[in-house]
Amino acid sequence: MTRNNQRMLAILVLLILLFVISCQALSANQELTGQAQEQPELLVLSHPFPPWQFFNEQTGQVDGINVDVVKYIFAKMNIPVRFVELPWTSAWNTIKKGQAEAIMSASRKTPRKRYLWYPEQDLWVSEYVFFVKKSKKWPLQGNYAEMQKLGVKIGIVNGYSYHKGFWAAFPYQSGEASYIPDNRDYHHQLYGVRTPELLFKMIAFDRMDVVINDKSVGLYLIDSLGLRESVGHYDHILFSKGYPMPFAKMSKYPELKKIAGRFEQLLAESKGDGSYQRLVDNWLQRHGLML
Repeated sequence: MTRNNQRMLAILVLLILLFVISCQALSANQELTGQAQEQPELLVLSHPFPPWQFFNEQTGQVDGINVDVVKYIFAKMNIPVRFVELPWTSAWNTIKKGQAEAIMSASRKTPRKRYLWYPEQDLWVSEYVFFVKKSKKWPLQGNYAEMQKLGVKIGIVNGYSYHKGFWAAFPYQSGEASYIPDNRDYHHQLYGVRTPELLFKMIAFDRMDVVINDKSVGLYLIDSLGLRESVGHYDHILFSKGYPMPFAKMSKYPELKKIAGRFEQLLAESKGDGSYQRLVDNWLQRHGLML
């Protein structure tokens, strides 16, 4: 064999080796892509905060602005997601046991940090006011001091942490003036129920004097329950509160902490590029609503 033929043979062997290596790399990449597509379903819990999140009885699915936002971000991460609606106390117990991966609209509280990775970004920000039956609305601002003086019966949702100013104004029977999880030994003016919907029904039927609730949630519920003509609210904002979507530390979902970090990054980007607000506006427009 001539030297030239040897050289050609060497080049041919090298090309074959390069082809084999390229095929192996492509196969590995396809395998990784397939693994990404086979990412396990991630369970997100919801508790009633319409229009931000709620169970839609017409569709049989969890619906709301937050659902659209969360779906949008997980789609960017190629992670399938499923939503389940539960009352707050049930949702919180499920998270503590690690039987779900995340929970929408769980406010930041020190006792909860044992079970949750809290992001800095909020899914939404609320403004709390007192709601009242229009026929019984006093000519007041609607602040804590006025409600204390009147001795009114105030409706709250069991398990909601509200705000430090609220608990200072209406401390527990023990005298504790800050939120205590799972403690139902409320101030004598407070009356706890399971859901916000029940609160507004109780106002309408004169079983409650006032209800403390987020304004956007309250307005949505009043409208959906057909109570627009009978239930109103005071304009005074008692407090504002950000609601994030923390992830469950007890969950066995693979690399959930990294997923939580990536979710927060994409949420921040969506707020920066305007896609978050477009999702909010599109949901409201589809339902003929305005906040």
